[in-house]
Amino acid sequence: MRGRSPMIVRCWSFHMLPPRTCQRVLSPNVPYAYCHRPFGSITAPRRLVQPKRRFDARSVPGPCAATCSGGRRSCSTRFRRPVRATSAGSAAPTDRSGEGARLIVFERGKERAGATLHTKRSEPGGRRHLDDQGDAPRRIRPAQHWSRDHTERGSVMLTREYLRRNATSWPNRVAYISHGEARDWATVEQRSRRLASALQAAGVGRGDVVATLGPDGHETVELWFASALIGSIRTGINYRYAPREIAHIINDAGVKVLIVHVSCLQSIRRVDDELPSLQLVIGVGTHELDVEYESFLADATAAPELGELTHMDPIAYSYTTGSTGLPKGAIWSHGAVVAAQLNTWFQAGMRNDDVFLHCLPAAGVPILLATFNVFNGATIVLAERFDPAEVLRLMEQYGVTSVLLVPTMMGDLLAHDELPRCDLSRLRLVIYGSAPATPALVKRAIDGFGCELQQWYGSTEGVGGWFTILHHAEHLDALEGRPELLTSCGRPTLHTEVAVLTEDGHPLPPGEVGEICIRSATTMMGYLGLEEQTAEALKDGWLHTGDLGRFDDDQHLYLVDRKQFMIITGGYNVYPVVVENVLGEHPDVSEVCVVGVPHERWGEIVCGVVVPRRPVSEETLIDFCRSRLAGFEVPKRIELVDHLPRGATGKILKRAVRDQVEADIGRAT
Repeated sequence: MRGRSPMIVRCWSFHMLPPRTCQRVLSPNVPYAYCHRPFGSITAPRRLVQPKRRFDARSVPGPCAATCSGGRRSCSTRFRRPVRATSAGSAAPTDRSGEGARLIVFERGKERAGATLHTKRSEPGGRRHLDDQGDAPRRIRPAQHWSRDHTERGSVMLTREYLRRNATSWPNRVAYISHGEARDWATVEQRSRRLASALQAAGVGRGDVVATLGPDGHETVELWFASALIGSIRTGINYRYAPREIAHIINDAGVKVLIVHVSCLQSIRRVDDELPSLQLVIGVGTHELDVEYESFLADATAAPELGELTHMDPIAYSYTTGSTGLPKGAIWSHGAVVAAQLNTWFQAGMRNDDVFLHCLPAAGVPILLATFNVFNGATIVLAERFDPAEVLRLMEQYGVTSVLLVPTMMGDLLAHDELPRCDLSRLRLVIYGSAPATPALVKRAIDGFGCELQQWYGSTEGVGGWFTILHHAEHLDALEGRPELLTSCGRPTLHTEVAVLTEDGHPLPPGEVGEICIRSATTMMGYLGLEEQTAEALKDGWLHTGDLGRFDDDQHLYLVDRKQFMIITGGYNVYPVVVENVLGEHPDVSEVCVVGVPHERWGEIVCGVVVPRRPVSEETLIDFCRSRLAGFEVPKRIELVDHLPRGATGKILKRAVRDQVEADIGRAT
């Protein structure tokens, strides 16, 4: 690799302009154009294909249909129905305007400086014009319902505006199906506004934190949209977490109101005395709580007070397990979420007649997949939990066209007896990611599902804005003579700049291994309350993923290893220190090292290597962990050894431990 140029891969995109603007820009005399989006995304000129038909504003989904712009209370108090305000503020939109995107036009390879796009309200339909005005700044007059923002990144249409547009444009189109109940966009918007108004009456305002705990249902997306309406911050809590992990998230985020499914009430009861910030618990399902979800909505009006919001306001805290052993909250902004979901929508080629099956817990990144239909009005089927038979039934019953799975789920569906008998004729795309997938599994999926496959690579810190995608054509290339592509993450996506950097921040050439770093509009604002870890993750304009990887000559990215030896089992992230801390609490354990080892079904399994203080059995240690950890964190294998390998400084050589365990497993099989 000596003498080769460093590689930083940028993916540029031409964002859809408003229909009438596109008619002006896409002309024989203007062969190149691109749009500087207010998200701060990286862009560059790209050849445009001449359209064969005129654009119709009614047929263009997304923003382009409008314009180019892109103290602790007692337990009895918090479980009691709140006293409601007598009235709620007006929700009528106000006249707002702000900075938009700058349009750059290229004519025969030269930039035509100062092209200005503006709207003349005196003309019917608000026609757009291109005029030469020297170096005058370009301004547009956005739609009246857009959120105003005077920061350097301009005006951005936020989630609440997209929700309102869907309710207006497609009121009767089915938005969500959960537990057999379908709700259209008008209903979703109305219920979200009622929830927002009810939360405000309960004392929730801009910047206050509300959370959900439990399997996904209509209430999951309604809380997301309600928070987006009033500026509160939504936090999802994985219902598989142990009670002490749940308590940490509630306290760390300062959760004020919790919507909890009846199946998770016992976990909350166990840590109730440890939750000083929690003021109100709302129950979903049959329960003994004073406040029931449907009654909470029924007592409210659909007129919440909509304050001013900008794209830099936080919309969510998404918790990911940290190297300290405690979940840490990644702060997502409104603007980053919009950019990430648009990125997902474009890359997956989603249409407004799509039916997407959502079967991943929406506590973290998957909430963006559960709500990205807000950009095009598509339908999403919410599965409460992943069960192969139930998922196949839903796919057949509702004519699912696309689904995202972790490799373990993909393998379970392919192995299910009902798969050959299911009518999946409408299924056109299976997306997989979140964990390693073996080439053998991918080949089985191509044959078994009979549709296109995509692999996505991203992270919580990247706000679910997928960094790279391995497209279906590349899967086919792999089957036709390039099998190594099936181990690749693909190429950079829209809005994303990917680099493999040295420890001192210099880009590496293809073939050399370094840390995978990202520059994009879809990155977190930082970790909640963790300045030092934020500084480590966000350095010199880059998001440092902590993953090690390399590029090939065709700009495909390959994951080589993971810093800090994070384990991905069944799509869940497990940091060894979490399990090590628990095993270390056992009185018969002297030393412990936890590693991940390959597994055909789960991708990896958690394995604890223990130096015992006194004789102890594997079953005893596993049972000890089961009562203190989430199910996916419990070791599936325990190795008892006399000593652990150490380096010159006394540090345990974790790689040597992992290699030894893999060798032992290999000999056993």
